[in-house]
Amino acid sequence: MNKRLQAILNLIQQSESLKPEEKKSLADAVGESDKEITITEFKLERTEKVKRTTAILLEETIAELEQKRKSVEAQNRELEIEASLERVRAQALSMRKPDDLLGICEVLFHELQTLGFLELRNAMINIYDDHKHSFLNYDYSENAGRIVTTHSYNGHPVIEAQVKQVRSSNDAFSETIFTGKDLEDWKKFRKEKGEPDDARVDNVSALFYYFYSIGTGAIGISSYNSIAEEKLNVLRRFRNVFDFAYRRYADVAQAEAQARESQIQLALERVRARTMAMQHSEELRDAAALLFKQIADLGTRQWSSGFDIWNANEVSAVAWMSNPDGSLGVPFTVPYTEDNFFKQIYEAKQRGEDLFVMESSGKELEQTYKYLFNLPEAKKHFDGVERLGFQMPKFQITHCAFFSQGYLMFITF
Repeated sequence: MNKRLQAILNLIQQSESLKPEEKKSLADAVGESDKEITITEFKLERTEKVKRTTAILLEETIAELEQKRKSVEAQNRELEIEASLERVRAQALSMRKPDDLLGICEVLFHELQTLGFLELRNAMINIYDDHKHSFLNYDYSENAGRIVTTHSYNGHPVIEAQVKQVRSSNDAFSETIFTGKDLEDWKKFRKEKGEPDDARVDNVSALFYYFYSIGTGAIGISSYNSIAEEKLNVLRRFRNVFDFAYRRYADVAQAEAQARESQIQLALERVRARTMAMQHSEELRDAAALLFKQIADLGTRQWSSGFDIWNANEVSAVAWMSNPDGSLGVPFTVPYTEDNFFKQIYEAKQRGEDLFVMESSGKELEQTYKYLFNLPEAKKHFDGVERLGFQMPKFQITHCAFFSQGYLMFITF
């Protein structure tokens, strides 16, 4: 019984002024009150237990919901990353020539922005050339667009350190932070290399560079703020995607280069066999025609090609040329002391050059062809082909590959 009610009951039972029946009535009332209090306390205690249990369940539910929310957010983030990776992968797998790396940089830049790289300045891919001790930096930014810059390995102490770090292993990582005087020196170096002005770079107090190795090069970014570990992990995943695609491209390019070399060797052998079989100088006409065809079959669009063989005085040569319609099939002698076009070729010979290339157009090129048309051995021939609708080029690039007895001439558009 409740202590207070027990005290009241004791007082009632000890009272001498109350009659027995009054004591009994009051005792019964105290007993009923005690029962009600006991029931109430039981209900309160049970209610409190229910509240505690409910609170615990509620906390667990909230924690579980929070965990599920984080899980859903992580899954959504992963789906976003995978979608971005797939777009970069598709761009990289479509690569067919080195300049396609600029398109990959552009896609990478926009995908990183989509993934929250708000501090991003640019996206870059570097491809190393150990023979030249330099690398090509393929770069995309919203400010400058697509640019390609050549950097020497030792052109700047920071670049030298970056290259050394990135090339330390196939999965190496390099982080470079420019601040203070180092940043000012870097800005000056960028301008000296002819990189486009970037007002944002001029107004920052720090610049951050992050690169991951791909063995033969590196892929990376620069930013205006430091990159958190989570974002570096994302960048590493883009590196993995690009690394696979670039290795595939390199394998295909190597196979194509080998196939191309085989085609070239076969064309060379055909020309070699024909020239080795010659018995008379007149056969140079057939050799010139074969040379033209082999060059054309290798994919070079020519206006004409052939041989120029030096005469004994070495200031004139006999030209054996060929072109698609055969209109240049008649040999003729060309002096090298009159027209400027031929003077330049002669001067290249005198300098001992192996290969001489020059562009010609406009009035100067027109004058050269008029000069050719009026050479004694050529005039009659060219008068005939002019009547057949001969069209001289308005622009041409002349390639002269010298050998002891003369030179090969290739004229392309």
